[in-house]
Amino acid sequence: MNFYDLFHSNTTTQTKIINSKNFTYRFLVETLNKYAFKNKKILDIGCGSGTIDFYLAENGSQVLGIDISEKAIEKCKESSRILKLERNAKFEVINFPKDSVNQKFDMIICAEVLEHLKKDRLALEKIKNMLKPKGIVIISVPSVNAPLYKWGLASNFDKQVGHLRRYSVDKLSSMLLDIDLELLETKKIEGLLRNFLFLNRNAGKLIRFLRNYMSDIVTIVDKALIPLLGESNIIIVAKNKKL
Repeated sequence: MNFYDLFHSNTTTQTKIINSKNFTYRFLVETLNKYAFKNKKILDIGCGSGTIDFYLAENGSQVLGIDISEKAIEKCKESSRILKLERNAKFEVINFPKDSVNQKFDMIICAEVLEHLKKDRLALEKIKNMLKPKGIVIISVPSVNAPLYKWGLASNFDKQVGHLRRYSVDKLSSMLLDIDLELLETKKIEGLLRNFLFLNRNAGKLIRFLRNYMSDIVTIVDKALIPLLGESNIIIVAKNKKL
């Protein structure tokens, strides 16, 4: 069993569609909504359990989710049947960036994936090649400025989940500019509080209860910590300049 099949050995099927207040995905959903994802052809690289793909498909997009893990893709296909979204949400096992998709997309999502790939530059080049003219890519990565990382408290977590590196806004921005993508937005997200909940297994059990207004309250407090202590994650949105 490979590393990512082992990682997804406890992945469960999805039986509900998330909403915009979902604690785990709220920053990604917020960004997708801002860039008008509806009725677009979208590729999700490293789709995992497919949670974000079902949100997109439910709202009218045609989504292809790819992942190296056969177990993850099996669960995605099962979830797609349960949610009756098989027409809008397709899934394939693809070892990206060694292999890629011979299609063009309006939007590509690469969320919490780039840090796992040995050849991150190659991955970005392939992403650009899969974008339609003026197509958009949304990338999220862990930050080198994360307080828990700087304090030496995230090393074991990084190793356990397969992180090979972390990024700064400047580093990732430079990589995107080098392959001639146009930067549309950079965001520093997830402060110490959210990061602690995701990294600490016991504290993380609280996430399932952080819904609606509770999700809002924790997020407001968390955002206030970013200017003081630094961000734990980064989102960058870029556009293919090719006409």
